[in-house]
This record gives sequence, C-alpha cells and structure tokens, in this order.
Amino acid sequence: MVVDMTDNRRIGTYTGLYYLFSTLSAILGPILYGFVVQASGNHYNLLMLISPFFLLAAFLLMLAVQRGEAIVTL
Repeated sequence: MVVDMTDNRRIGTYTGLYYLFSTLSAILGPILYGFVVQASGNHYNLLMLISPFFLLAAFLLMLAVQRGEAIVTL
C-alpha cells in the first residue's frame, strides 16, 4: 500500500516513514499502557477496555484511506 501511494523516486522515503511510525508505535504502546496501569492502581484488566477503543480508532482511520488499493490482475 505504501509503494502504491508514491512514484519510483520516493519509494524509499515512504517506506522509511512507514517503518518509523511502525517502530514508534511498538515502542510507545507498551510505555503508554504502563502509565495507564499505574494510574489505575495496577488494574491490568484495563487492557480489555482500552484495546477495543484503539481497534475501532484504527478501523475508522483506515476508512479514510483513498489511495494505495491493491491492483488486481488475473
């Protein structure tokens, strides 16, 4: 999808941005969840309440994607 959104000159830039934000989410996600657990008095079951919210947010953001759809060839 990232490659389909750009021309051949900028594939590296777009791929780098994809990996940057993917890595940042892998780093910041557990840290932010740790802050939520600490703020709630060590209630780890909040993961079951927080995760569906972020899943829904990701789904809504993906609905806004207008470019980068796969090209089907038969």
